[in-house]
Amino acid sequence: VGYSRVVVSVDKPDQSHDEFEGHAYDVSVSGLRFELDEPLEEGTPIEVELHLPGMLQSIRSTGRVVRVLDEFDDAGPQRMAVTFRSFSSPLDASRLTKHLASGYFGPER
Repeated sequence: VGYSRVVVSVDKPDQSHDEFEGHAYDVSVSGLRFELDEPLEEGTPIEVELHLPGMLQSIRSTGRVVRVLDEFDDAGPQRMAVTFRSFSSPLDASRLTKHLASGYFGPER
């Protein structure tokens, strides 16, 4: 099914934050893989705003970067994985679960 837009926010020590836009794929209720032009370090806590096709509202969650593919093994945008720690609201978790179970991402699409 291709890529979905993702916006990743990283808090900085001075109370500001950096925001990066990229693509998400391999989405599940426990996390996702994503790619950004800028690499993040493994273990970095992040906020994720996920825009899935077929959904009018984004899904917001927090998580931690659990894997960063080696740029020498994987040229192009930096690919990473995040494990979700929590969703911004129970509604976000429910909407993601329902959307994934809906068949929207089935092989016929």
